[in-house]
Amino acid sequence: MAKTFIAFIFCCAVLSGCSDFVNDVEEPIDSVDSDLLTDESQIDFLIIGIQQRFATTYSRTVVLADALSDLLFFDQNVSGATFSSFEEIDDGQIQLDNASVEELFLQLGELRFLADDLIVRVNAIDFMDPDKEREALYVGYFFGGIARYLYATYSGLTENQGGGVIDNGPFIPSAAMYQGAVERLQQALAQTSSEAEKRLVNAIIARSFLFSGDDGNALRFAREGLVQGDAPFQALYSSESDNFYWSQAGRGRNQFVVDGRFHAYILEDPTESARIQIERLTGRGGGEFWRQVRYPEIDTPIDFISWQENDLMRAEIELRTGLVADALARVNTIRSSFGITPLTSLNTAELSREREKTLFAQGLRLVDQRRLNQFHLADDAWRYLPIPASERRNNPNLD
Repeated sequence: MAKTFIAFIFCCAVLSGCSDFVNDVEEPIDSVDSDLLTDESQIDFLIIGIQQRFATTYSRTVVLADALSDLLFFDQNVSGATFSSFEEIDDGQIQLDNASVEELFLQLGELRFLADDLIVRVNAIDFMDPDKEREALYVGYFFGGIARYLYATYSGLTENQGGGVIDNGPFIPSAAMYQGAVERLQQALAQTSSEAEKRLVNAIIARSFLFSGDDGNALRFAREGLVQGDAPFQALYSSESDNFYWSQAGRGRNQFVVDGRFHAYILEDPTESARIQIERLTGRGGGEFWRQVRYPEIDTPIDFISWQENDLMRAEIELRTGLVADALARVNTIRSSFGITPLTSLNTAELSREREKTLFAQGLRLVDQRRLNQFHLADDAWRYLPIPASERRNNPNLD
């Protein structure tokens, strides 16, 4: 990685409108010696850069994942639906040179690099403030774990083989990538500064185990995860760094619209509108479509994980192990938090519907379709977002 790379990322991604504040400066004006950032005084700057790259990476991930799932779809009868790269994703017939997938892959690689690079820098600094050192280590390990989780969950070498690559290395299958994510997150756990932070990290570890098929460890960590009253962990946006869901599958632009079953859920029970936020959209020729308004503004945050999801994980495992009453009570607590009437019974199909409603437009439907054998496309369709052609050309391990 070139020494000027990290400075370029921060200049373009963190400090919006670079040309507005670099007047009367000698060339070059868009780079800085990387070594100058290995300093305690630069830690906040480095942390902000990681958080911003996480936010942009995550919103793009959520949209593309929901597009590949049965939650969103692309229809040229909707004004604004024009990107052929998005249509490929909706169809599951994704070319390796798909520009939308490649941009996501590059952003994810930057997130992983910046998080890991922060750890390297922290270890080279003689800190005066131990709290700042702890915070930096927490951020580096936390987002390094999240980057690996994202690779494991959404990236794939083939249509049905999930996983990713790090630093032009060999392909790492999803199971090993989840293990790497958990290892980083456990290192973050050792650097937490509050019980709320511990619960957050435990919840993400639980999700990683659930998605890798390890119910025992998933339940173990979910029991120490987020609880009712905990705020969700969110990706944050601004007018300079917009929510990609808003800009491509919402009021900003209608590249994707929502599957009609979500409107049917609301017709069946109007109180569902508290967790399924959609509005009617008229297409070309007067056709009726529905778009999400969970993210109504350019800067609306996106939940990465919440206490409701943590309880859904616990309920799923309880249901599988015969603790039906416990699972039902947990699901009804979640429904009550949205003002929705309780269920009187619960089975696997109903729990799957509870997940797609509660976790609406959060990029998780694709994962559930895969692991619960509910995928809606043909056998030859992609179930992951492919590692792009550029990486395959440049990485000798992927020949």
